[in-house]
Amino acid sequence: MSSETEAPDHEDIRHESLYHSDGDWVIFAPISAGGHMIFRVHKFLLCHHSPIFSDLLTLPQGAEEMREMYDGVPALHLTDPAKDLAFLLDVLYDPSALPYEALDPYTPILVRGILSLATKYFISSLRRRIVQQLQKDWPTTLNEWDTLEGHIVAWSPPDPENPMNIWLDGSFPEPASAISISRRFDIPQLLPAAFYHLSRLTVEQDWDHYRDSDFTDQFYHDMIEHKGRSARWRLLGRDDLICLLKGKDTIKKHLEVFENSFSSGNKRCREKDSDCSNKIRGIVKRIIRISEESRDPLATFKEYGKIPEFGHSEDPEYEDQVCFSCSRNMKRRMGEWRCDFWDNISDVFNLPTSRKAR
Repeated sequence: MSSETEAPDHEDIRHESLYHSDGDWVIFAPISAGGHMIFRVHKFLLCHHSPIFSDLLTLPQGAEEMREMYDGVPALHLTDPAKDLAFLLDVLYDPSALPYEALDPYTPILVRGILSLATKYFISSLRRRIVQQLQKDWPTTLNEWDTLEGHIVAWSPPDPENPMNIWLDGSFPEPASAISISRRFDIPQLLPAAFYHLSRLTVEQDWDHYRDSDFTDQFYHDMIEHKGRSARWRLLGRDDLICLLKGKDTIKKHLEVFENSFSSGNKRCREKDSDCSNKIRGIVKRIIRISEESRDPLATFKEYGKIPEFGHSEDPEYEDQVCFSCSRNMKRRMGEWRCDFWDNISDVFNLPTSRKAR
């Protein structure tokens, strides 16, 4: 026998914009403070996007009399948080409701709930759209990485009067939240760039600490002065931290291999009496030292690779004179090292192999 259910106002609330008078199904979802949010929706829309909803909302023949009713239509109770379900329904009715701002560090936090539901209910088109947007924020090629790093170097605060907006953190992706959502929803494409960026940070560069500190905190001032970045370290799991530590050790080994590769000198050196080999080894040691101090060998190798010819600069760092052949050989090998390192970055951090977004 059908039962008409009218819930008490203090427990169950009809959603202001997602209770459609012509909807043919009602959905109840729990509110964190207690009670339920009530949505009245159109069966066709949900069934069109989700085979799971298609099964849930299709009544077996003869079962209509046993179905709970609310406001004259069948009712379904879900356990998904009301705020996440509201977000999902909003996007299904209006795809433009999915807010995306390129390189926004809050994106993984904002889309976590809706991505969970899109995955759970097999809404593949929506899941794919979210994953593709997340991927755009985390480069998968070295050229894309260099382009993003160029944007970061050239960045200036959009609103210098707002102290929160003068941080790079507010304008570029944050690695720990990307790693967390990648692990949770099987999006391995995000991991290589996110882990490499994370390896450049120290645990003192903490997202929450900087935002909880007052304006007199020395860390806060250091962050602003150096255009610092930070990470939401609390979001990382044990396995993530192990990957990070192993990756840092592996990077150091890769740098040692690069340094040792210059022990035999350059057979094509045109200045046999100029002692190029010793000078090159000195330059390599300097590059390795700067790479370790900055925790960013990709940037260091790229910067040194732009020097027209080692020893032909007013900068005292490059006062050693080496021949053109040795200089060219050095820069070529630095470029090759960057490419090889990026191609093997998943192995460096012991990460799963990236696949195309599903």
